[in-house]
Formats: sequence, C-alpha cells, structure tokens
Amino acid sequence: MHQLNQEILGKYADLMVNFAAGGGEGVKAGEVVSISYGSGIALPLAIELSRAATKVGALIIDSPFTPGMIHVLLEGGNEEQVQWLSNSSLAREEEINHLIQVAPVYPQDEFEGITQEQIRIYSEGKTPIREIRANREAEGNFAWTLCRFPTQEEADLAGISLEKLWEVVIAACYLNELNPVEKWKEIQERIKFNREKLDKLGNVEFQIKNKSTDLTVQVGENRRWNGGSTINMPSFEVWTSPDYRSVNGYVYFNTPRILNGKVLKGVKLVFVNGVVTEATAEEGLEELNGLIGTNGCNIVGELAFTDKTLSNISDFTANTLYDENMGGFHLALGRCYPDTYTGDSTNDEELAARGFSGRATPLHVDFVSTEPVQVTAKSLDDSTPQKELVIIDDGIFVW
Repeated sequence: MHQLNQEILGKYADLMVNFAAGGGEGVKAGEVVSISYGSGIALPLAIELSRAATKVGALIIDSPFTPGMIHVLLEGGNEEQVQWLSNSSLAREEEINHLIQVAPVYPQDEFEGITQEQIRIYSEGKTPIREIRANREAEGNFAWTLCRFPTQEEADLAGISLEKLWEVVIAACYLNELNPVEKWKEIQERIKFNREKLDKLGNVEFQIKNKSTDLTVQVGENRRWNGGSTINMPSFEVWTSPDYRSVNGYVYFNTPRILNGKVLKGVKLVFVNGVVTEATAEEGLEELNGLIGTNGCNIVGELAFTDKTLSNISDFTANTLYDENMGGFHLALGRCYPDTYTGDSTNDEELAARGFSGRATPLHVDFVSTEPVQVTAKSLDDSTPQKELVIIDDGIFVW
C-alpha cells in the first residue's frame, strides 16, 4: 500500500485553497467553501483541505460522497426519485463561493450495470444546480476547481503502480517545489501569452490535421480563450467553446477515455455541419453511442490545445483531468463554457445564436489526441494580409 506523505498532502491542500480556488486568487476569510470528495478514498486530502481553508478563515461545507448510494438510487428509483432535489440543497448552492472537488468522486463500479438512459435522467435532474452555478459564476460569486487523489482502481486502469501514479500527480502539480504556488504563477504567465495570441486571431478557422485527423473548426464571433484559470489542477491548456455549427471532417482520439467505468478506446468521430454523423470505437462503442444519443451531446462544446513544453505529464493515467494536459488537442461533446462568450453569458438565446452548445446540457465529455498534429489558422477576414498561419506543430505553439 502506498504511504502518503503528509508534507506533500499539506502542499497540495495549500495549492488548492490558496491558489487554485477563485481562479488563482485563493479562498478569502468569510467565504463559503464546499469540499467534495469520495468518502473514505480521498479523506486524507479532504482533511488537509479543511485545515487550509480553516486557516484562512473560510466557512466550510463538508460534502462527502458515499460509494454505492447513487448506484442504488439509479438501479431501483423511479424518475421522480432519481431527479429529486431538496429545497435545502438548492438553497445551499446559493451560499457556496468555492467548490473544491477531489476526483475521483465515484468509484469505477458506481455505474456498473446502469444504462446510459438512467445516467441521462439522473444528470438532467441536476440541471437546476448547474444553472445556479453558471449564473453565480457569471456574477463573480462562485468558482470551482478540481484536483485528483490517485486510487488503486485508477492505477490498475492505467496499467501502472499506485506509487507511480502518485509520482505523476506530484510532478504535474509541482508539489516537490519549495513553493508550488509561485511556480504556478510562472506557468500562468506562459499560458496567458498563448491565450492572448489566440484572442488576437479573432474568428479564424482552424484546420487540425495529422495522419488520422482532418477537421475544420471556426472559433466563432464574440469569443475569448480561457487558460491558466485553475479550474483544473493541473491545467496547461487553453480552450474556448467554438461555433459548433462550423465543425466538419473527421477526428481520431488515440487516448482512451474512461466513461461511467467503461473504457472508450480508439474513438473516431465524423462531423457534418457541426453534428456527429458517424461514430466508431475500437472498444466501448455502445457507451459512445449512448453518449452521442444524449440530448445536446452530439455537438462540440469545447476546443482546447495544450503546449507540451508546459506540461511534464507523459504517462496515460486513465483520468481525463491529466490526460488532456499531456500535450496535443482535445474536443468535448456536450455542454459549452459560456464564460468564453464576450457578451451576456447567461442569455441562452444569444449563446444559441452565436453557435454555442447548451450551457445546461447534462454532460461535458472530453476526448483527447496526443498524436503529432499541425494546426493552421485560416483568416475569415478578406482584409487580413496573412491568410494562413501555422500556430501549432507537434504539440507546441510556434508563435
């Protein structure tokens, strides 16, 4: 059994509370923090998170997840039971300023034997919570961040030892640094540089191409790129929600994806005018088709690029939070990020008119490619002198 290092756990908690929370600003005295974690699995880190939040004067809501509870509900409950939300749970959402979530929240077998339709019903029942969070986030009153507590289950899925998986996490978060927070501030500046360069390109069309992918995607009007926002820890990516209607071509994802405890491997998607028209997989096709059949999950909600010179993650870890940060690009099907809209991000009609996927769509599922890729930006403005510009070559920005 892997022995946890208390000094590392303390640094991890300090990084999450005093930097990752609040988009790099950290938690302040008097703010309400919800700490969400898999009961028992991640308790050692949850305790350190509580200690760090208490030290800065925060008000803490403990939100453990008890393994098996959702499985029992989905397996035997009717739609009303599965989707029920108490008034107190909704009222609590109006109080929370920071959500610190420790993954994995669910053990791998939590959804064993549960159909995609049952999961869809359950997820759609959480729509009121997502809407509250999205509105409060737009108002500047709510922020969330996600980190990882490695488990033996994940290590087994990745085909590595638990000790090796912890080494990946420690290196990825720079927890061996004397001051991880200061190191992350340096990384943020480099991410900011890439983000600002992308913003200056405006509404361009990207051609994403390698031996197994040939895809075009337009950024869309009134977009901004995000990155370095510490929503995920670690995060080296820059991302936006593109105009999903512009997506055409085919894309292959060489990195496996774990979805509801099932492995999706060798996923290939074909898009015509923004909609998935064909989906294949070397493994997990039934789960993939179930996802695409879920309302709003047959269109793109996110396009992201990761510069591999920023990331020291090189091992597959069976966790998208890390795998999407190895270097390369990824797309997400389903829910968009409304904060990438420069207008009113709470106005669903405006978002739809600009080609955003739904902000209340029940799922947001990332698929990752780490194969060598070239990304070319093509201007959609006739007045622009330079019509084409290679911006990424082999996972590295080439500004």
